[in-house]
Amino acid sequence: MKASFALSVAFTSVVSALWHTFGTKQCTNAYLTGGPESNDTYTLHVDCPSGRLNYTLTLDSCFANYDGNLTHVANGGFSSSCFNCSIPGTGSHLVCGCSPMNDPDSLKQNKYLLDDPYTLQFNPADEMVCDLNVDIKLFA
Repeated sequence: MKASFALSVAFTSVVSALWHTFGTKQCTNAYLTGGPESNDTYTLHVDCPSGRLNYTLTLDSCFANYDGNLTHVANGGFSSSCFNCSIPGTGSHLVCGCSPMNDPDSLKQNKYLLDDPYTLQFNPADEMVCDLNVDIKLFA
């Protein structure tokens, strides 16, 4: 039991040293391009002083629209059914109006925290990616 706990703590420490979250890189100037209005997928752009300028990430690889609810899921492809998405204020939230399946003419307002440790991360290769847990499982 002690060896297992020590290994777990060591692994967590190594992962923490290699991976950074959106907030720990102190990213600023977050904005979106694309969306259904421009017949393109939403792409997040951010500058991070503790990394490099102009990271980009196609958010369809991170989010889905499940019946009007913006949900963090790998390869969700939300861009075609969520509208007027933006990154207001400090850049810590993604805000979108997503259409429910049973009422495609209405939009349900959503606000998703991007600064959550399990939403956006920066991998050891200094790339912005979705969901740290998905990538850890690939290496485990």
